[in-house]
Amino acid sequence: MKFLLIGVALIAGLSRDIVMVIIFKAAAEIESPTFYLTWLPLFVGGLVVFIGTSYAYRVLVRAVTTRIANTVKMRLVRNLLHAQPPFLLKRGHGALYHIMTEDVQRVSGFSGVLLDMLPSIIFLCVAGPQIFFLSPIAGVFAVFVMIGGVYSYYRQRLAVEKGASNIRRLEIKYFEHVSDVINGFTELKLHVPRKRDLVEHTTETTEKHRDTAVFVEKRYSMGDMFVQILKYTLFGGILFAVPYYSDEGTTLVFQLVTVILFTIGPFESIVSQYPAFVGTKVAFSRTTELDEALNQYVRPDDENTAPLLFEQYLTIKDMAAHHGARETSDFVLGPIDFTLHRGEVIYIIGSNGSGKTTFLNVLAGLHDPDKGELIVDDRPVGTDAMGRYRAMFTSVFTKFHLFRILYGLKDVSEKEILDSLSQAQLEGVSEVKNAEFTRIDLSSGQRRRLALAVALMEQRDILILDEFISDQDPERRRYFFEDLVPALKGAGKTLIVTTHNLQWINSCDRLLTFDDGKVQSIRYFRDGVEIDEEQYQNGRSVIAAETLSSSAK
Repeated sequence: MKFLLIGVALIAGLSRDIVMVIIFKAAAEIESPTFYLTWLPLFVGGLVVFIGTSYAYRVLVRAVTTRIANTVKMRLVRNLLHAQPPFLLKRGHGALYHIMTEDVQRVSGFSGVLLDMLPSIIFLCVAGPQIFFLSPIAGVFAVFVMIGGVYSYYRQRLAVEKGASNIRRLEIKYFEHVSDVINGFTELKLHVPRKRDLVEHTTETTEKHRDTAVFVEKRYSMGDMFVQILKYTLFGGILFAVPYYSDEGTTLVFQLVTVILFTIGPFESIVSQYPAFVGTKVAFSRTTELDEALNQYVRPDDENTAPLLFEQYLTIKDMAAHHGARETSDFVLGPIDFTLHRGEVIYIIGSNGSGKTTFLNVLAGLHDPDKGELIVDDRPVGTDAMGRYRAMFTSVFTKFHLFRILYGLKDVSEKEILDSLSQAQLEGVSEVKNAEFTRIDLSSGQRRRLALAVALMEQRDILILDEFISDQDPERRRYFFEDLVPALKGAGKTLIVTTHNLQWINSCDRLLTFDDGKVQSIRYFRDGVEIDEEQYQNGRSVIAAETLSSSAK
């Protein structure tokens, strides 16, 4: 498409030159008896070519710039999806929204402006020498205007660039205020002073944005006014100086004015884009910075969705990791040695900040450890197999997002959907029609159970539930521990559950206590009775032997 663009731009630019030449050539032959027969068809033909190619070029430019914007947006989205969780923990969401929407659109929009300039640049390259050919004096005037115009904008460069940078910073701040309003709506409604302060800060931000935008416009307008003065000085020079130094008089003045009128518009459109260029430069630098920052956290995923075969156990050896938001602190998870057996129910307890969620992220392959090894049934898991490794897991973390559409679950049967909703005790609360939920505007506890229903639809081997019962009522907590957990275990699922509730700890196989990023103790249970480690290991040996025998058969 770029070669097509260049070709159409050449025709559009040159056809404008041809129309211009036809006009001032025809002006010299107005008295000719063949004036209309010769010049009118040429003028109409040149005009049709110019209008047609200009239209085609603008459509092509829009197609190209839209493709550029979509390419950049999708690259950033894909890189975000491939980035490790610490990246999002360290970046302000307001800035991310701004870069991936406003900045990307601004860069692609200015790409269109630059492409729109191409026919004008081609036209000026041909039209400029025409002025010198008609009158060296007028040519000098024209060069004076062009140099003066460029210089006037250049003098404002630093102020405009600084202003554009401040405008962008204030736009990001406004995005963050809006995010606070949406996400903190309840807290703001309940606390009027908090709401008043937020409104005050938002007003201050918008007023600063207004003042900065006005300041930038003032500096830009100073340069523009200087260009206007030079432009009219040029017309005055042609009107009064050219007849004084030339004997050709009216015809020459008409030809020069024609060329100048054709030339001044494209030149002004190019020079006047300087403020947009400055703003785009800032946006481009931020987009590039995000791209480079993402590259430090991106690890291309194995897109193979077939999970690894998990028959007996999953082991992590000598695993250690920093929490994504605590790299500057002393907090480190591990080192941890841990083995998860298939069909096992693990409960994890510990105070807030003890490392439970970080451990789960590392275990599920969502967080790159600083060191350690992952092993599934005696097979080390390399980076090239992490996609298949993660495909063994499904989860409902403390912070979860509930998608209305069942992405990736189009092949789930209606029976599986109904069974999952039933297990999550959501019959009649929300249904699935056309692969999307009819309702997700539910209470926090219902939304969490709806997320569980989605996790069950995925039919993964390992289910992670992080503080799942924290917003469930007593009846549903009892149902979860006494009915759902045994049912899932009976169906062959492997469960890892973090909780602060110790009332039903004897319903698990092992209870891990975390403190300061390490496993401080492990308790063992069988059929609701606490046992010692030796009894537990003997029981696991029997289960492993039965599994091997079943596999052999």
